[in-house]
Amino acid sequence: MTKINNLSKEVKKIYKSKEEIVLLPLSKYNKLIERLEELEDIQEHIEAMKYYRAGKGRSFRKFLNSG
Repeated sequence: MTKINNLSKEVKKIYKSKEEIVLLPLSKYNKLIERLEELEDIQEHIEAMKYYRAGKGRSFRKFLNSG
């Protein structure tokens, strides 16, 4: 059993041939996926703000009024 960052002692690394396989409890996996999705949302927001600040977008108010 190998401790990997802050995931706890429940995480296990298994070595099969040249690849490593990681086993972790489903609750830890689901939390990891949630965090990944949050990071993806944050990245999308950052990209949208860059696009808007570059003058390529429209304001939220204009967006709401166009519908």
